[in-house]
Amino acid sequence: MRVVEKLFIPASEGRPPRPKRGYEQARTPFDRLCDRGAIGQQQRQRLEALLDRTNPRRLRQQTTS
Repeated sequence: MRVVEKLFIPASEGRPPRPKRGYEQARTPFDRLCDRGAIGQQQRQRLEALLDRTNPRRLRQQTTS
């Protein structure tokens, strides 16, 4: 998650001033690339197909066995 805003809360009642951060909605790196338009249509389709056929649970079982 990335910081979108950063506000400073002033000191009060013996508490020091402190920052309050606002975060954007969590997204995958692939989603960020697609939103930004950093990859071409052909490459995006190829990566989407790879994402659809990848099973994270099976990958974890294969790598830990």
